[in-house]
Amino acid sequence: MNKRIFYLDNGKPRLVIPAPSNRQFKTHREETDDEFIDRIRRKDVPTTATDVQIVDVSELPEETVTAWPIFFTAWRPVDGQIVIDMPKARNVWRDKIRDARKPLLDALDIEYQHADERGDAEEKQAIAARKQALRDAPTNPRIEAAVTIKALKDVWPLPVTES
Repeated sequence: MNKRIFYLDNGKPRLVIPAPSNRQFKTHREETDDEFIDRIRRKDVPTTATDVQIVDVSELPEETVTAWPIFFTAWRPVDGQIVIDMPKARNVWRDKIRDARKPLLDALDIEYQHADERGDAEEKQAIAARKQALRDAPTNPRIEAAVTIKALKDVWPLPVTES
């Protein structure tokens, strides 16, 4: 079954993915998809939920639910559809950049200390410039200019490291 239950809980998006193993049999027959999704909705969606929608997976924003979407917290209902709120998505992306830059800044702190111990003022200045570039990364103007998720994901102002 490709149905999902989307709703807002205190303004935060939630998504219920019914487990096929939870289907029940009724008088010698399996529940229909509609009966199943309705039962799960009644069981799992709080009565205080707003904007409750039963949607097909194909109706969800471009990210799929096979891997939890990066921008899920930016999903919102608009005219019966679930869309990605771009201002919220930009903030999600900035937070992702901040998280990714932390170990880079930590490593540069160590490099800076080593340069300081050697008394290498030129190296300290170069490291300070690299640290400032990392601090500035979340304010990259291309993030604010992005009008689609693809354009937003194309903005990665940090060095790409090999894993």
